[in-house]
Amino acid sequence: MNIASNVYFTLPVNCYNDKGELKRVEKSLHEIPYCCLGRFSGFKGLDLFAFFPKLALHPKRTTTFLTDEQ
Repeated sequence: MNIASNVYFTLPVNCYNDKGELKRVEKSLHEIPYCCLGRFSGFKGLDLFAFFPKLALHPKRTTTFLTDEQ
């Protein structure tokens, strides 16, 4: 399950900038690595996601998908 559209909620996350400095920035939920844990029966379109903001540290991360190691 993937978040298919922009989600306009944000979370503050620590992220390295291009200079290698650690900064606290606001990131949209669709930019933070996540995993869909499941759906609630009886509620159309209600999914449960777990977000992993510490995995968003690297500025050149190109995907929100988790690897097998993560």
